[in-house]
Amino acid sequence: MFGYTKEELIGQNTEMLYPSHEEYERVGKELKRIIDSKKPGLIESQWVRKNGDIRDIYMTFALIDVNDPSTGVTFTVQDFTEKKLAEEDLYRLNQFQQTIIESADVWINVLNKDAEVIVWNNAAEAISGYSRKEVLGTTKIWDHLYPDKKYRNEIFATANAIINEGKKVSGFETVIKRKDGKERIISWNSRNLLDESGETIGSIAIGNDITRQKEAEKVKKQQVHFMQELIDAIPVPIFYKDKDGIYLGCNNTFAEFTGIPKKDMIGKGVYELYENDIAEKYNQMNTELIEKGGTQTYEYYLRSVSGQKRAVIFNNSVFTDIDGNVAGQIGAVFDITERKEAEEAQRKHAHFMQELLEAIPAPVYYKDKNGNYLGCNGAFETFSGSKCEDMVGKDAYGVYDEKQAEEYHHMDRELVKNGGTQTYESEVVYMGDNTERNVLFNKSVFTDMNGETAGLIGVILDITQRVESENKLKKQLHFLQELMDAIPAPMFYKDKKGLYIGCNKAFEDMTAHKKDDIIGKSVYELCQNDLAYKYHEMDMDLMASEGTQIYEGQVENPVTKSRQDVIFHKSVFTDMNGETLGLIGAILDITKRVRSEKLLKKYSEELEHSNELKDIFTDIMRHDLLNHATVISGYTYMMLSSEDDETKLKRLGKIDLSTKNLIELIESAAAFAKLDSTDDMEFETIDVGNMINGVIANFEYQAEEKGVYIRIISEGSCTALANPMIEEVFINLISNALKYGSDKGDIVVRIEDADDNCKIAVTDSGEGISDEDKPLVFERFKRVGNKSIKGSGLGLAIVKRIVELHKGKVGVEDNPEGQGSMFWVTLKKA
Repeated sequence: MFGYTKEELIGQNTEMLYPSHEEYERVGKELKRIIDSKKPGLIESQWVRKNGDIRDIYMTFALIDVNDPSTGVTFTVQDFTEKKLAEEDLYRLNQFQQTIIESADVWINVLNKDAEVIVWNNAAEAISGYSRKEVLGTTKIWDHLYPDKKYRNEIFATANAIINEGKKVSGFETVIKRKDGKERIISWNSRNLLDESGETIGSIAIGNDITRQKEAEKVKKQQVHFMQELIDAIPVPIFYKDKDGIYLGCNNTFAEFTGIPKKDMIGKGVYELYENDIAEKYNQMNTELIEKGGTQTYEYYLRSVSGQKRAVIFNNSVFTDIDGNVAGQIGAVFDITERKEAEEAQRKHAHFMQELLEAIPAPVYYKDKNGNYLGCNGAFETFSGSKCEDMVGKDAYGVYDEKQAEEYHHMDRELVKNGGTQTYESEVVYMGDNTERNVLFNKSVFTDMNGETAGLIGVILDITQRVESENKLKKQLHFLQELMDAIPAPMFYKDKKGLYIGCNKAFEDMTAHKKDDIIGKSVYELCQNDLAYKYHEMDMDLMASEGTQIYEGQVENPVTKSRQDVIFHKSVFTDMNGETLGLIGAILDITKRVRSEKLLKKYSEELEHSNELKDIFTDIMRHDLLNHATVISGYTYMMLSSEDDETKLKRLGKIDLSTKNLIELIESAAAFAKLDSTDDMEFETIDVGNMINGVIANFEYQAEEKGVYIRIISEGSCTALANPMIEEVFINLISNALKYGSDKGDIVVRIEDADDNCKIAVTDSGEGISDEDKPLVFERFKRVGNKSIKGSGLGLAIVKRIVELHKGKVGVEDNPEGQGSMFWVTLKKA
């Protein structure tokens, strides 16, 4: 075993067989322990063969005589070097395999024949979210990974069917639910594990998480679909070919433009689709592009679906495969037939736009995004004092002084940076007349075809007059506030929510609050609740109905806490569009007036009592006195008829005249008293001409006795809205004309149209009335003129009162045609 003969070993110390003294000492100690225990023992160690090879050995020791250790020991030696090497190799292999399994980036799990998990690698933990501790030795993991029992059974049935056919499961995709609830798509490869006899001892499954791959594939499909949809949506004809010039595809626009369906185009070359001369040009350009690579642009013709040759621009470019080799070309076709026409139209349009800019009275300019001038109109040349051609290509620093240029440049940069529009006011020197002007800059960016900011355009508005107007307005507002503060009555104004937005000094004094403490507050914050509720309710009613609102109320003195009677006079105010913005109000203290009204009420009651007494007196006069006077008149008439004595007749005549005057006085006084007390009158439509004709008819006898003719002159029919008592007016006027007129002259009644009124004038040819007496004739108990004619002096006063009750007018003038007077009245037309 170790290359020695018996002779070479017997009598030798066994230390010669150990690879080191330390190993010899270790074994010696173990041997002593065995001897001391008096039991057999096993020691593992190493011996060195004669040729120097080290061998792994087992030594079994036993005492020759357990009762006498000095007799020595026997031992056997077993060389297990090859076995140990094999075990070490197997261990290293297992470690290697375990390292491979654990370091794999795919899910690896191994099941024993009872379907219990015995291997669960790091990737399995990471993908599923379940640890080895939760999984090893159990079969429950699949219930968690596939919580839907139906789906779980379908998966196992499918996998088992494949395995039972003796095949390997490959690329079998399932959806698991991780421990955190998220779903992952796994592609499985699985097979059974067999022992040496071919019996199944378990299975191994390798799972690859293809969730991202699936998502990528979906995205890729969507991208491919999107790209085709995008190409089809492009209104420009697009085609693509392989490097031999064979069509691979195109968009709908290209197929529609050429009139060649996609299916008839794909797989064919230009000579199969176009005329020889056109195909020759296409082939030449295709070959050149494929050889040189890059891009290619040229103008040529393309036959459209209508058969017309259209001028087009081809923009072609090569595309490559994944190795970077040219695989073909893609081209876009632009129909420029209309562009040629459009260019001319554009030239005309550009000229028109410049003319339009020139026609704009406000300065207009435009710059690139770096602030360099691109152009302007004539008004801007005048504004800046420079010619447009001298400004183009320069920035603000090249045109204006440094201070002004810095302002312009700063604002331009802000606009280009932020985009959109920019409006601001500034003071500048207008170079046209070298005066300072207030101007408003209105600027906006403009973009290129890609939507990128390309520059800005600006318009300058002279707002000098507006600024001056605003300053005047500020002064006016200050003046108005001063004016309001000078008004002794409290004034206030509110917004449409009822919040105070201003007031005058008197309102501050009334509320004992400063204006700044009032503004923004409601009445509930300044007044007692009962008053505030009433104020707010009335404010809201006014806002809803608009117009004006006047009502009586009360305010509370903040110092004495006493309440004063006031009148609120409020009105809404509006904006320029007529929309209600709020209300303005004034408060008038009527405390003294209320006291006066109470006194007036008392006096009114006393006056009403006096009027009652007056009415009683009038009734007595109209009935009792008139009855007695009428009796006297009757007896006098009888005596005059039967008496022949001249003296008595003369005396009876005086009695008769006095009695008639008394009766006239009583009737006139009663009529006038009735007019003074008339409150309600009923009006009706009356034909003035007819009524006057009736009155004239009643005076025919008196007129004949006096030898006077009463004429009526009318411009046409005239109807008035009047009470029947108006007839008394015409009776009195004609009666007066008969009394005071001449015995020979006529009486003329003239009816005239006076706009909204009827004018009735009665003219006589009597003595007339002096100018100093004219104002007195319509007063009670005033008689002017012929003293020989007796009367009460109430007739014209009654006329005036009746006309006034009809809202009309009365007057007297000299006869315009000679001697006499003209009395006139006006009545409202119906």
